[in-house]
Amino acid sequence: MHFTYEEYMKNAQHDQFDDFWNNTLIFIKNNVKQEETIVIPDEFMNFFEKSFPYSSLNFGKSSRFDWIVLHKGRLEIIKPKALVSTCDVFNIAFANEVFVVLNAREDFIDNCSDNVHAQSFLASL
Repeated sequence: MHFTYEEYMKNAQHDQFDDFWNNTLIFIKNNVKQEETIVIPDEFMNFFEKSFPYSSLNFGKSSRFDWIVLHKGRLEIIKPKALVSTCDVFNIAFANEVFVVLNAREDFIDNCSDNVHAQSFLASL
C-alpha cells in the first residue's frame, strides 16, 4: 500500500523515525519524481511506487535506477564493487549523519561538495 507523505505525517506514523530519517524522507519525497526509480531502505518502501531493495544493486545494473538512498550503517548489505561503481556514476544530492542520497538526474544540481557528511562517506569508500 502506498500513501503520501502528508498522510504519513497526519497519522503520526513518523514517530517511528528520528529526525535524520524524517529529514531524509522529506528530501526524497520533495525531489523524486513519481516516474523515477529508487533504491531505498525497507522502512521507506511504502512511500514510493517504483522502489527497490538494496539487493537490487548487487546485480551490477545501478544505472537502471534514478535515485539511491544509502543508510551508512547498512552498507555491508551492498557488495563493495557495486557500491564503488554506483558512486562513480551517481551524484550526492543529500547527506546527513545517517543517510547519503545519490541521484542520476542531469538536471539536479549537486549541492553537497562541501557537506561534511558527504565527504566522510566518499572518504570511506
